[in-house]
Parts: sequence; structure tokens; C-alpha cells
Amino acid sequence: MNRKLKNKLLMPPKGRKFSLKNLSIQLSLIAIVIQTLVLAAFGIYRIKTRTASMEENLNTSLKNEAVQLSASLSMALFDFNDGILKVICMAALKKPEIIKITIWDQNQEYLSFQDEQYRSGYLGNGIKSVDYPIYFKKEKIGKIKIIATSVFLNKKISMLKSSSILQVVILDLTLGLVLILVLIIRFVRPLQELRKGSEKIASGHLDHPINVNRNDELGALADNLVIMRDAVKEKVESLQFEVDQHQKTSLALEKSESFLRLIIDLIPHMIFVRDVKGRFLVVNKAVADDLNSTVEGITGKLQGDVMPDRDAAAKILADDQQVIKTGQTLTLLTKSHGTSPGMSKWYSTKKVPFKALDGDRGIVGITIDISDLKQAEEELKKTKNYIDNIINSMPSALMSLDREFKITQWNHKAEKLYGIKASDAISKPLYQVLPKMKPFMGNISKAIQTGKPYYFPKQAGKTSEGIVYEDITVYPLVADSVEGAVIRVDDITEHVRMEEMVVQSEKMLSIGGLAAGMAHEINNPLAGMMQNAQVALRRIQADIPASTKAAEKAGISMDQIRNFMENRGIIRQLGLIHEAGVRASQIVQNMLSFSRRDFSGKVRQDIALILDQTIELAKSDYDLKKQYDFKKIKIVREYHPDTPLVLCEISKIQQVFFNILKNSAEAMQEFESLKDPMFFLRVRPKGAFVRIEIEDNGPGMTKDTRKRIFEPFFTTKPVGKGTGLGLSVSYFIIIENHNGEMNVVSEPGKGAKFIIHLPII
Repeated sequence: MNRKLKNKLLMPPKGRKFSLKNLSIQLSLIAIVIQTLVLAAFGIYRIKTRTASMEENLNTSLKNEAVQLSASLSMALFDFNDGILKVICMAALKKPEIIKITIWDQNQEYLSFQDEQYRSGYLGNGIKSVDYPIYFKKEKIGKIKIIATSVFLNKKISMLKSSSILQVVILDLTLGLVLILVLIIRFVRPLQELRKGSEKIASGHLDHPINVNRNDELGALADNLVIMRDAVKEKVESLQFEVDQHQKTSLALEKSESFLRLIIDLIPHMIFVRDVKGRFLVVNKAVADDLNSTVEGITGKLQGDVMPDRDAAAKILADDQQVIKTGQTLTLLTKSHGTSPGMSKWYSTKKVPFKALDGDRGIVGITIDISDLKQAEEELKKTKNYIDNIINSMPSALMSLDREFKITQWNHKAEKLYGIKASDAISKPLYQVLPKMKPFMGNISKAIQTGKPYYFPKQAGKTSEGIVYEDITVYPLVADSVEGAVIRVDDITEHVRMEEMVVQSEKMLSIGGLAAGMAHEINNPLAGMMQNAQVALRRIQADIPASTKAAEKAGISMDQIRNFMENRGIIRQLGLIHEAGVRASQIVQNMLSFSRRDFSGKVRQDIALILDQTIELAKSDYDLKKQYDFKKIKIVREYHPDTPLVLCEISKIQQVFFNILKNSAEAMQEFESLKDPMFFLRVRPKGAFVRIEIEDNGPGMTKDTRKRIFEPFFTTKPVGKGTGLGLSVSYFIIIENHNGEMNVVSEPGKGAKFIIHLPII
């Protein structure tokens, strides 16, 4: 065991010496004093008791003497025999304590007898007297008074005191010697053994035996001392172990502290520990360098002592107090402005509270210069914004998915196409955002697994605005172990509709070619029919020599022939045949005009004339006649006389007018409450344009229908009764082919007005 530690642990307090000799003397003196006090008290009590007894005996003796003298003197006093009285009294005065006797008779006359002491005046320190009556035959005849002195009693008491004191002293000395012997044997020697044992324990000899074989308190004390010795031994060994461990721990802590100091000084970030007052407890070299100081120069100082900006120091201390008060971590992002542009720096500071074992509180913080990180973030943000702008500028809907099919990217085209904001789509499964994509989830998963793209062309879907067509392409995405897919959706609805419009246009061209061929084929017999009807009428009505000669040859006159034919209506029928031929010729001419391709391009034409030709063509439309007689529609023309010619393609403008008139006629036919259907046709100049208005008094249209009236394939007719291309083609002809304008004004129940503006030049 470490001797130094033992001495330190077992050393008695300074200024105190263990002296068992002094203790035994003190115990003996205390015992003798107590014994002497007890014996003195006993002697005093004995003297007082004996003195009281002697005084009581004196009083009793005087009383008895008075009684005896009263009896002895009664006869002599009754006989007035003074001699006998004197003899009796003088006999009583022989007793040393009685010094005077006085006798009174009934007449208060008295006789007095006294000792020499009384005569000489020596009475001692005290006088006692006793009065007693004298009876003779039970009749009081006088009294007697005995006076005694206590001188002799005091002498006896003095002798008693002297003898008692001598006895007490002798007894005290005897008992004192006996007590000292008993103390030495019963207490001093065991205490010496206990002292020796305690001294051994104090000197570090924890194995020294303590031999006190007693069954009393000293034995118990010895046993307790043994227990204490063993406990001290165990405690000292435990403390020694703890000291050894503490020394090892201290060495380890010193090494750890040195190692920690080396580590935190090597860390380029600023590390600091401050107490609740803002005093630096620990700082690393980075903090010292930032403050242009040393670690030693900062440690122990307040934040305000090392920071010139007082307001900033107060703000830092307030943040520290907040962290300590709330017990929560605080992360701060600060920016310092340099002296020149581009010298600003960004710092990230994180503070956490701590509580030491002694209860002290404070904060531990680290400040990191994140200027490069912020610059990289800015560059990354710019790059991301650049990429986002590219993605959002794409005409295709673009969405990216992770491996769990959750949306991570949703561009502007996707928002516009599906009406779903990016914030509502991102982080949600694709099939939840777009249920129509559920059939493709298996192929998307295969694309991710196999790394091969998948293409799904011309996928039809129904929306609130009608049927749309989309090309869907799935591209697998594998980058930096991040698996997913990018889905590109191209809205090809317009493309599909343009294809169908081209097909429809080709169909119309084919029909136009067929109509032109049919018109040419009809023109030949029609011309012959009209010519023959006209020749027949001329031969009947005119006085032609050949006709007259032929009639005479037949035995009839030309007047008779004309009368017969008029009566039978033949001439009228021939006129009707000619009129029908003229009308048929006009229809054929309109068909040829509608179907003819204007390879020569645009020509200047009167719009009012084209409009009238289109009306005549509409009147002969077979499909329209099956549903409604166009001739029943009243047409009101308002043509301005100064309307200039317009450069246009006649056939295409006729097609536009025809589509408008046909749709309006069909709408009015379905409007059952309409009694008098009407068209209002207006043509007039308006600035650099010619304004054409085609207005009806039909059912009109709703706001939604009016907005979509020019969309391809949009129709309000039942399935199979319309393609929805007529007005869209017309809109295309006016806007694209003629650089004009076309719109519609309509309200439900108030008819519809189509307004067309065609440029004059």
C-alpha cells in the first residue's frame, strides 16, 4: 500500500497528541474528585444530622428537666419553703448546660438561682430557655424557667466535625487508592491496549491485533475498533485502488485532452465552448486565427472582450442564452460582408447546450465556412433552374419517377395538359395522380429493370374537352445508383386531327373531281335538251317558211297547230323544259365552280356574288333538302354598293359560306318553336377589310359551345350525323389561307352571327 497515502489518510489532526497517561490521571482525578465530593457530602450530612440530634436531645433534656423540677418544686413552693427550693435548684445547676433557674409563685414573686458562668457573663454563642408551669394537686401555683447555654453543645459539635472530617479524609484516601488501582486494572490497561491499537492503525499497521478480552463496553469498543480497523483497511485498499485508477484516468485524460486539443486544432472549422455568461472555456486554433489572437489569449475571456462589434457580441450571447434556456439545438446561417465585392462569406453555426457534472451550463458550438458550398449551391441552383427551364420549355409533358413510381419531376406542359399543379403531383404515385397510366405501370417497371425504352404511339383518351391522342415514351433512368424512369407524353391530338382533315380534304377533292366529271357528263345531254326545246318553240311560235310549208303539206295551218298546243299546254311544257334546263345548267355551273381547283391562285372577286352563288348551291343540296327546304328560309340581303373586290380563292370562300349556311339551316330546322327562319346577309367595307356577316334567328348556342365551335371534330350533332370538321376547316381557310379573321357572336335563343373579315389587298 502507498505509505504516503496511508499517512495522509491515517494521520491525526495537527496540534493533537494522544497521551494515555494524561487520560488516566484525568480519569483518576475526576474519580477522586467525585469520590471526595460524595464523601464530603456524606460527612456534612452526618454532621448536620448529629448536630440536629444533639440539639434535639438538649431541648428534650431541658424540657424533661423542667418537668422534673416542676414536680420536685411543687410541694416546697406550695409551703413557701425557700430552702428546699434552693437545694433543688442548686442540684439542677450542677448540670453544665443549665446556667439559671427562676421560679414564680402565684403572686408573681420569684426566686432566681444562677451559675457562675451566668454571673461572669460568659454565656457562649447561644442561650436556650424553657418555661413550664408548677402544679400542686392539679392547681397551678406558679411556673419555672430554665435557661441553658449551647457552649458545651458547640464543643461537642466541633469535636464531631473534626472527627468526621478526619474519617472522610482517611476514607477518601483509601477509596482513592483503591479506585486508582481499579482504574488502572479495569480501564487504563485496556485503554492502553486500545491506544496502542489505534496508534498502529494510525501509523498504517492495519494488521496489528487488539487484545482486550472484556465483555463490557471496553470489550465492545475493542471489537468495534477491530471492525473499524478492518473497514479502514478495506476502505484504504479501495481508495488506493481508486487513487491508482484516478492516476491512470488522469494520465489518460491528459493524453486524451492533448489528443483532443491536437484534433480540434487540426479541424479547419471553428470549435468553441462558452459558459452561461459567454466566457470562452475552450477554443481551437481556427477560432484564434479568425479573431487574430491565440488560444491562450481567448480562453477565459468574454465574447464581448474579443469581438469588436458589441451589437454582434450581444446577439451571439442572446442566442447562447436561448440555447441554454430551451435546451434545444440552434442552427444559424450568417453572412459577413467583405471590404470588396466578392469577398462576402457564409458561415453555418450550430450550438448545442451542455450541463457539466458540477451543474454549470453552457453551449458547445461549431462554425463552418460554407462560402464554397453556398457558391456551389448557387451554381447548382442556376444549373437546376436552367435545366428546369429547358424541361418546362419542352413542348412535351415530361415527368420523372423513382423506383417506387413516385413523381419527382412534373413540367409546365404536364401541368397544362392534365390540369394538375407540380406541387400536387410531386412525391405521389403516378397511378394515383394519373389513373389512366395504370395500364402502363408494368411496362414502366420493365423499362426500369431492363434499361430499355418503351414507346406507345397514338394512345386515345377522353377528357372534358373531348378525345385526345398522345404518344407515350418511357425512358429508363439509371444514374449514380438511382433507378427510375422518365416519361415523355406528346399531345398529338392536333396532328391526328390535321391528318383527318387532310383525309377529309382529299375526300372533298375526290368528291369535287367526281362532281366535276358528273357536271361535264350532264352538260352534254342537258345542252341538247335545252337546244331541242328552244328549237321546238321557235318552230311553233315563229312564222318560219319551213314550218308553214310542212303544216300545209299536212293539211293544217300553223295557227291551228299553235291553238292545239296552247290548249293542251304543250307550249307551256316546252317553256318549262327550257327553264328547267336553264336552272339545271346553273346548278351544274355552281358545282363546277365549287369543285374547280384554282391552280391560278387567288383572284379579285365580288364577295356578294360569291355569297349569292353559294346560296343557290345550298338550295340544290340534296342532303339539306332531305331535312329542310332551303327555299322556305327568308333571305335578307344588305350589300353595300361600294364594297371593293377581294383577293381570294373562290372555291374555298364558297366552301366557308356553304358550311356556315348549312350548319345554320340545320340548327333552325331543329329549333321547333321557330316559325319564320331567316338569314341576314351583310357585306360592307370596314377599313382595310371587307366585313361579311351571316346571321340567323335560330336557337343560338351556349358559351361553352361558342368557345369550341371552331375546334376540329367538335360537334353538337348525334354520332354519325357530322364530322365536326366543317367550321374548323372554314376557320383554317379564313385565318391561314386568307390572313383574315373569323368569329361568332351568339346567345342561347337569340340566333348566331358569324363575322368574317377578309383583307382587301
